[in-house]
Parts: sequence; structure tokens; C-alpha cells
Amino acid sequence: MVITTLTPSRACSLSLLGLILASAASYAAETKDWDISTSVQLGVDYSDNLNLSPTDKTETFIGTLTPGVSIQRQGRHLKLGADYRLSLVDYSASSASDRYFHNLNAFADTELIEDHLFIDTTATASQQLIDNQSAGVIDPKLAPDAFTNTLTFAFTPIWRQRIGDYTDLSLSASYDAVVYQSDAEDSEGVSYNLAFDTRSNPNKIYWTLQTRQDSSKSSTTNNTLDKNDFAQLQLGYRHSQQLDLRVGGGYSDSHIDNPSDTAISSGSSFWSSGLTWNPNPRTSVDLNYNNQIQSGNSRGLIVTHRRKRGTLSLSLQQSLSSVRQQQLQTAAIGSLICSSSACRVIGPGDSAIPGPDEQIIGNTLTTSLDEGRFISETLNTNYSYQFRKSTWTLGLSANRRKFQDLSDRVEEDMGFTTGWALQLSRRSSINATYNWSTLNPDANVSSSTRDHRQGLNLGYSRSLSADTSMSSALRFNELSSDDPGREYQEFGASLSFNHTF
Repeated sequence: MVITTLTPSRACSLSLLGLILASAASYAAETKDWDISTSVQLGVDYSDNLNLSPTDKTETFIGTLTPGVSIQRQGRHLKLGADYRLSLVDYSASSASDRYFHNLNAFADTELIEDHLFIDTTATASQQLIDNQSAGVIDPKLAPDAFTNTLTFAFTPIWRQRIGDYTDLSLSASYDAVVYQSDAEDSEGVSYNLAFDTRSNPNKIYWTLQTRQDSSKSSTTNNTLDKNDFAQLQLGYRHSQQLDLRVGGGYSDSHIDNPSDTAISSGSSFWSSGLTWNPNPRTSVDLNYNNQIQSGNSRGLIVTHRRKRGTLSLSLQQSLSSVRQQQLQTAAIGSLICSSSACRVIGPGDSAIPGPDEQIIGNTLTTSLDEGRFISETLNTNYSYQFRKSTWTLGLSANRRKFQDLSDRVEEDMGFTTGWALQLSRRSSINATYNWSTLNPDANVSSSTRDHRQGLNLGYSRSLSADTSMSSALRFNELSSDDPGREYQEFGASLSFNHTF
């Protein structure tokens, strides 16, 4: 099997990741408070068009070996979850295509000094499209050269302190890193945050004060990628338990020399307003507006509605963002993260790390690997419904990214995904998923090539024993384009066995 060479820094990162998981697994095995399981998956896929080519189709069988480990702990002072899978992929058509893929979702919330010192840590490993025009399916086993292994890490110590009867102080510093195996610059960032909050007081009026500074730079060239300064004072009025109104102002500087949009003018004051309305226990509305857009502090509307069997979310957001920030977020604001029994909605500042038994519904597509910052405008609507033995999901998204550099490029995409799963018996289930999307890589250029993609997946899974299961699937993928030379179709099938120890 041919393995892409890692640089020393990347190899060190992967070795450290493996050491942490191995140490945690060893400790967990000897500690009753921990829940640990290991697994191995063996699978074979067939594709009639490995590289998604319009003319030069390559048939291949794809063998995969995927060992994994899952660690969980829910304690008073430590909450931890880690789910790691290493997929070793072998192609019958060409050994030069052989790959390995890392997949990790991990978090740890630690309380070192009771009620005062906390440390939040997150880490992910996934596959990122190098150019989002170069592949039309989510599975990186198809067109593997279009993906790169991507690692993210964030470490945030937080000090919390009560001042007087009702004023809460929060002081935090954060370090984060985004590491690519190839085709993009690694980066690291730091941020500092100081906040005062009086919302715990029994009066109707309260105030909050927040100051924040964050920056990131390239790990290879040491060039600054982005920098932001932010300070805001807000006054709040609790009209009732259902309605909370806010108004405020402050200063922001995104350090962009020549922004193409006046909404992010560097070094200027701004005003803000917002409301939180909970008309009933099942419905919530959160609205925020700033006349100047800051990184990590978006304009937006989030509406959620929960019923006994269904969860609906609607999110409209506008913010200053970058590819590295989207990688660190992992799921778009307004997306649903669902387990087999319940769903939660991702809001600003919420943890977007799905657990081992969870999946993201309606996640926003990310841009191609580009170090520039852009104004991100996103619309997400997601719905999940469970009735008897059936589960329905639907995700809709529309995105517009206006890059703030000399190219003045505007990238637009939209799409939807719908899925249905039916529990046939205690041991078996079937599922069907359909997705459609369209991408315009530069809406400012009339000759820009627009692509339309669709895919259908039909699956069956069965539990063979308490520890062993199997699954099979048939799939169809298609791309139509303004450029006929890019169009393709792909048919495939898969069979896999999974055993948990």
C-alpha cells in the first residue's frame, strides 16, 4: 500500500494523537467510571468510475480495514468523548491510489478547581475537499486525490469568578491549530476573551461587557492570516420569562486593508440589538443584529421548534469567516446533530462535535482550501421526524461567500439532503438517502462553470450478534455541468462487517 509522506510536524501530531488515545484506552480499561469499546470493520466496495471521469472510467474493487476506539466518560469534574477510526484503503485498479483516512471526533471538559478553573479541549480528524469543484460525493474513497486529511485542535483554559452578588467574570485564552496533510498551509491561532455578565441578578435590567482579541498565522510562512479586535457593552431587559431584549454598542477592527464591503470597515464603532423569545417550551427565537460584521459575532436569526416526534430549525446568518474557522466549527450554525433518540441544534458558541452515535443533518458545504477571509451568508433549514419505526430527515442549505481580497470572488452553492430509515425488526433496518446540490465557483464571472450534482444511496443493515453487524448499500452519483467535459455518472455497491470488542 502506498502512503503519502507526512512532514515531521504532521507525523508528530498524528503520533501524539495516537499516544493520547492509547493512554486513555489503557487507563479506561482499569477504571470503572469509563466506558470504552474497540472495533474493527472490514469492507469491500465496487465502483465503475473511481476517479469520477466523464470518459476514462476506471472500474475497481476497494478494500477497507478500519480499526477504531470509542471512549466515554460523564463525571462530575470530567466529561469526555472520543471516537476514532483509521481507514486503510486498498484499490484493485491501482496501488498508487491506496490511501489512509483519519476520522476523529473528540472533546474533553475538565473542571480543575471547583467552580473556577475549567479546560475545554476539542479535536477532529476528517477529509477536506481541496477544490469543491473536483468531486461530487461525500465519500473520499471516490476521487481520493480530491481530498486531504485534516486535523483540528483547540485548547481553552477558562477562569470563572463571582464578583459581588450577581456579577460573573469569565477570562479565557485559547490555542487552536488546523493541519492539512497536503495542498494547503497549516495554521495556528490564539485568542483572548474577557467578559462580565450580570444576568444572574433578579432585576429586569442587566448588562454584559465583552472584549476579545484573536489572530491566526501560517505555520510555514509565519504570515498573519487574520486578526480581529472586538469590544462590546450590552444592556438587557427581561420583559418576562419568555422575552429578553438587548441593545448595545462597541468597537471592532478586522484588520482588512481594503474590504470590498463597508459592513466590515476596519477600526470602527458599531451598534447592536437582539432579542430572545420563547413563546412556549417547544419554540425559541433568537435574533441578533450588528451594523458592522465581526469575525465570530454574526448577524443572524435562529428559530427552533420541537414536537414530541420532530425537531425543526431555521438559521439565517451573516458573518466574517474563513476556511480555518469553518474547519474549527465542524458544523454550521442551525444544523441538527441527531442521535437515534433526539436532536440538538447548533447555535453560536455551541459545541459542534457530534458524538459516536450522532450524525450531522444539513451541514453547510465548505469552500475550497483558500486562506482568504470572506463574508459568509448562509441559510439552513433542517428537520427530523420520528414516527413508530421510521425516521425522516431533511436538510436545506444556501450559501454565498464574498472573498475580501483583490480577486473579489463570489462563490455560491445550495442543496438539500433527505433521508428515510425504517426499523424492520429488532435486528435489521433499511435506509434511503437522496442529495442534490449546485455550485457556482464565481458568480461575478458570466463564464463561470456551474455544476449540478445528485446522489442516491439505498442501504440495508443487520445485527448478526450482540457484537457483530453487517451492512450493504447500492449508490448512484451524477454530475451535470455547463462544461460537458466535467460530466460523469458513477454506480457502486458496498458490503461491510463490523465487530465490537
